[in-house]
Amino acid sequence: MEQMPNIKQNDKFQVCAPPDRLKPRQIKTLATLALLALFVSGCGGTSSPPFATNNIDISAPTPAQRSEPYNPQSAAAHYLAARQALYMSKIEDSAHFYMRSLEAEPDNIEFLQRNFMSQYYLGHIERAASIGRQLERLNIMTSLSYEPSIAMAIRAGDWDAVMVLVDNVAENIPSRQFAGVIKSWAMIATGRGDAGITHLTDSALSLVDAEDGLPFYHQLHHALMFEALGHKDDALLKAQLLIDEPIPSSAMMLDLAGLLYRLDARDMADAMLDQKLPRAFDLQTTRQHLATQADQPPTIAQNIANGVLQTASNAGDGQPQTIGARLRFAIYIAPGLDAIHFSLAQTLSLLRLDTSAMAALANIDADGLWAQPTMLMKLDMLVAQNDFETALSILRAHLARHPDNGFLHKEHADILRRNGNYAASRDAYLRAESYGFESPTLDRNLAITYEQLGIDDKAEERFLAALEINPNDAFTLNYLGYWWADEGRNLSEAITLIEKAVELRPESGYFVDSLGWVHYKLGNYTVAVELLEKATTLEPADPVIFDHLGDVYWRLDRYAEARHMWDFAIEQSDDPVLSDTIRTKLSDGLDP
Repeated sequence: MEQMPNIKQNDKFQVCAPPDRLKPRQIKTLATLALLALFVSGCGGTSSPPFATNNIDISAPTPAQRSEPYNPQSAAAHYLAARQALYMSKIEDSAHFYMRSLEAEPDNIEFLQRNFMSQYYLGHIERAASIGRQLERLNIMTSLSYEPSIAMAIRAGDWDAVMVLVDNVAENIPSRQFAGVIKSWAMIATGRGDAGITHLTDSALSLVDAEDGLPFYHQLHHALMFEALGHKDDALLKAQLLIDEPIPSSAMMLDLAGLLYRLDARDMADAMLDQKLPRAFDLQTTRQHLATQADQPPTIAQNIANGVLQTASNAGDGQPQTIGARLRFAIYIAPGLDAIHFSLAQTLSLLRLDTSAMAALANIDADGLWAQPTMLMKLDMLVAQNDFETALSILRAHLARHPDNGFLHKEHADILRRNGNYAASRDAYLRAESYGFESPTLDRNLAITYEQLGIDDKAEERFLAALEINPNDAFTLNYLGYWWADEGRNLSEAITLIEKAVELRPESGYFVDSLGWVHYKLGNYTVAVELLEKATTLEPADPVIFDHLGDVYWRLDRYAEARHMWDFAIEQSDDPVLSDTIRTKLSDGLDP
């Protein structure tokens, strides 16, 4: 799994892929396979082979979906029910049946490992700790096995136990940064300040390239440790050095800004926020919250939780089960930190577990620092589900409280555009501009709106304006080039634009298809067929690409193959206009 996405310092914390075509496309994912990775590898030991789906009737309802109670009579039945529930993305049901299987065979190592990971991943820390102790008695331990007990010790303030337990975690190299943060703060808590700061450095040195220096989170925690020890001058000096550094995430930026506010360096913090705060956050609201919290330094547990968040992506080579579990760890020891709930929601959303992601977002303060990013993430998930009505309702309620927020007007316009309401979308984009919001993304999306409204001159004007600001925006290059090619005009310019888009994004089947299509329009059928065949391998279920490939096969007198591609395109299409057009081709072929 890729590392958890940090909030980008541009338009939003998570940019939805803009349309590559004249109409938006939905990107299909292998979410179920990603979900399976959460548990099938056990709890960090030797991986079990993926289970064969042909051994389970995956079309049957899960136990939770049956109308009558499901009552398997054996541990094996519970185990299979757990695997099936997991396959169907019902993680709570899966954890329940794993636990039932363990009740029947309490010393079964396979059941113990899977139960441990499922309970830890779901944030059932006490249950996971109990299973971890069972594994320890059987002498089957991994670095993760100790972590729930560490979380319980942190919450109890038993710092000596924390330091003993965390040494076992530090033996695993991918967990060393996680362990280093925890032990360093435990030393601070027990009055060993200098030792804690030294240990933090030592725990990171063996894991970083000397030329790159220590990671940002490490330097931030040095400053926070100086603050906790009462050395405010040292803390300020360290914090000042970080202001101009690239900041890996918005959470770390806000932690740094909060520290500067507490150190009476608000001008420095405000200047940094002016320059770097992502537009997902409302600047005025952010400053108000930081000022309100300026006399509330974080607790030791909160500093540890933030450190766990900052190192989570490095855990276990970025395995999703470890990332999710450690975020639950952080929530257990410091439940009031909205940044961690937000990151958990992001992780769940990436796995298409939207219900669980929404539940994580529900724990975030509706009037707090993360309220607006939370609202925007909800909108992204609702739009992905084509629930435009709910998304617009939520956004309009937020706009009523922040009517002069140009970024929110741009978001409003984006949702209207994706819902096909182009006239209202155009007006909302123009309102965003009137409130001072400017970006090449707005220019591009407004251009798409104008194009859909048939206002071609303004569309081209906005596309070119977007490219003038960002000449390497592959989406704009592809959209404009494809539009021109599809209409049979400016073909030499179109091919130049699309070739650049493909160079920037060579794995995009949509962009490769666009390049093939412009060659088709130019009559270069031999070149076009190679590109379009490649596009079908990159996007193997897109009806437009297969329709295009059918067209070029026809021009090459490969009529049977053309009809086969058109038939397949109709099977994949949910666009009645496209389907009717292809049926006409099947009946009459293409005009000479």
